[in-house]
Amino acid sequence: MSRYRDNYAQFNANNAAVFGVSVDSTWANLAFRQQMKLDFPLLSDSKKDYTRALGILDENSGMARPVTFLI
Repeated sequence: MSRYRDNYAQFNANNAAVFGVSVDSTWANLAFRQQMKLDFPLLSDSKKDYTRALGILDENSGMARPVTFLI
């Protein structure tokens, strides 16, 4: 995440939207976002709908694998 934070201005200059998605709660994401000083949103997928649909949810652990999508 820190690399995206550190290069956020460059992504913005190229009209790229940056956001993170986590299966953690909204409150946990807010704390992490503040701790990491992220300039972009960190969205909560606590129901795991999106991570499952994207094929990045490890059903055994309930955690999402760390991946990057550039859209």
